Amino acid sequence: IQPIEFERIPAEKLVERVRDDVLQSFPEKDRDSLLAMFSLLGFIDGPDSDWVEFMTVLGLSQRVAWVDEMGERIEVLDTASTTDSFTRLELVKEIADALARQHFSGARPPAQMHEDASRAKEGVRQGNKQIVAFRYARERNISPASRPPEELFSGLPDWGIVPPTVDFWHWLPWETGPFFVEACTGATKELSR
Repeated sequence: IQPIEFERIPAEKLVERVRDDVLQSFPEKDRDSLLAMFSLLGFIDGPDSDWVEFMTVLGLSQRVAWVDEMGERIEVLDTASTTDSFTRLELVKEIADALARQHFSGARPPAQMHEDASRAKEGVRQGNKQIVAFRYARERNISPASRPPEELFSGLPDWGIVPPTVDFWHWLPWETGPFFVEACTGATKELSR
């Protein structure tokens, strides 16, 4: 395990990092169907919306830091104060992610892994982050559902507001997601209006 360096970054750099993550996480071949699904569920105005921009805005509303691929550096939004609960929880998550990335750094790169193996590795990293943050919050008597302070994202571009239902849907456990979609689409399970 290597020491983790922290670096303050301007809003523009965080936007670039989140956008790159969205481009990598959602292959171009899947974006049209995802956009259509979110449009039919009423989360996005229509199929002419920009999926990458939409997910970038959603990602920016939930991130104050970025971990490099090897887990040796964490870049923190320069307007983030380490005294508010939201930022502290996010930093704990990113530290846990950095340690997990260092632990898994000897594994094959995701591009060379089977899709299921890559998803499993990502699931371990993400699950570990959430468990560590929850335990940290419980230990410190702060809410694990802390919301960011208004001024935190003041330096970020204003692309409009992501509907609160999208934020809610995005964080639903995978077991609950299908029931939520069914509730929105009806018993026929068809994504049509």
